[in-house]
Amino acid sequence: MYGAQAPDKPAGLTGYELCAAEAPGYVNSPEAGSTRIRALGPSTAEAIRYAGSSIVAHRHDLGVELKLQQGSGYSRSVTYSCWVSEDQRRILQFAARRN
Repeated sequence: MYGAQAPDKPAGLTGYELCAAEAPGYVNSPEAGSTRIRALGPSTAEAIRYAGSSIVAHRHDLGVELKLQQGSGYSRSVTYSCWVSEDQRRILQFAARRN
């Protein structure tokens, strides 16, 4: 009899790691390595509008700081939210949070 093991997950980033890896492109970071990113709490599941319908997505909140041009440090942290698909393998939306 064959074992009832679950299939291996496909390789690739998921969830927060996917959001953090893609964040520099969304925030127009001037060069690789010039962005500091940190998680702001646990992810949450919520319904969002996507492609004309309501779907469940996982929201990851990120604190993003950009390296200052003078090289003297980083900008103040700006909070962004990144919504990923239910399997957490695709970014559906990425936007700055309004305070």
